[in-house]
Amino acid sequence: MRSNIIASHFKSLHSDVDIHFVLSEQAPYKHDCQFPVHLTPSSPTNCTDEVNQIIDKLKPDIVIFDAAGRGQQMKHAMNTGAKVVFISQHPKKRAKGLMLSRLPFITQHWIAQPEFAMPALSIWERVKLALYRKPLPIYLGCLYQQPSLTEEKRL
Repeated sequence: MRSNIIASHFKSLHSDVDIHFVLSEQAPYKHDCQFPVHLTPSSPTNCTDEVNQIIDKLKPDIVIFDAAGRGQQMKHAMNTGAKVVFISQHPKKRAKGLMLSRLPFITQHWIAQPEFAMPALSIWERVKLALYRKPLPIYLGCLYQQPSLTEEKRL
């Protein structure tokens, strides 16, 4: 849902952008996605070869990993010339994005929370960012999609 909200908003600002999603064949929402979908046999996080093949096929400018993804997928995306964004929503996921196996391959780290809702970065996290010359994470705040009038009436 969060990725869909971000993609929809971006599409509203840049109508010519070509947005694709990579989802598991088991994802119950795979038919509800308003963007082209590429399916993997299980979670895309566990399907590195398939995800990397999709990246090779699409040659995207930006690849967004929403609180998931393997370092090898991020590395592959970056090596193909894409900017890589990692989204986290709580301290444990933020730490995942700041792991040494992922950090070199992440262009930007977005946190889907207001800054006040998260503990400050630790000294070690700040040191890692500095060592790899990475920017501080960007706090997106609360993400939600305003319901349409039809949806409001239905509720």
